[in-house]
Amino acid sequence: MAVTRQFLIAAPIAFLLSACSQGQTPTITLPTSPTPTASPTPVPGTPTFATGPYTLSGIVRDSRHHPLAGVQVNAWLDQGPHFSYWYSWPHGQVYTDSQGYYELPGLPAGMVVHLTSWASGYVQQCSAPVITITDTTALDATLVSAESVSSAESSVPPSLPGYHTIRGTVYQTADGIRQPLAGAGVYYEPVWDIQVANTVTDGSGRFLLCGILSSASANLSAYAEHKGGWAMVPPGQTEVEIDVR
Repeated sequence: MAVTRQFLIAAPIAFLLSACSQGQTPTITLPTSPTPTASPTPVPGTPTFATGPYTLSGIVRDSRHHPLAGVQVNAWLDQGPHFSYWYSWPHGQVYTDSQGYYELPGLPAGMVVHLTSWASGYVQQCSAPVITITDTTALDATLVSAESVSSAESSVPPSLPGYHTIRGTVYQTADGIRQPLAGAGVYYEPVWDIQVANTVTDGSGRFLLCGILSSASANLSAYAEHKGGWAMVPPGQTEVEIDVR
């Protein structure tokens, strides 16, 4: 199947979501497409991008299992030691085709991959499982409409072994009163500033993220109204509060 590629750096972009007053439906400001940029110029003495014969491929679907076309697909690659980067840097950006299919070719054995995907109007509530490339591999992803995403545990699939969900509440303090914040964007970052899952708080300021690696601390960030907050969640912890300032 044909896969459309454009040469963009596609690090998931944190987007701002406007909050609402208590009891009203939040108005969501969705992210815009990442800005095109050139591939970084290699610096003498730094590691080079490893390539190999293997391909990671799959289908991106919505929560009703319908394939999604035009989704930007990227992956945070851990080449090791101490060298990680977005797949799009050396290879260019990848988009799903009309059947939701994508391919990330040119991967070497031993590469650790965090798959991520982005489309306007959607969130990737569940992080894709972390995989180590040993062969050509299939890995699908699911995006959820930002307007219908839920903080209920029953709204997401059961966690795979070695993964768990994190639920929590985002707060802001106004006029000395701490209160839940609706419509805030919340992001899971296995490495600071590397966002591989995201969601939106509900009318009670509640959120849920899934596909969280249980063996490591989870870095979470929240953004709304030009304010931000962060939390480092210990391995296995399932509840957290984040204050945006």
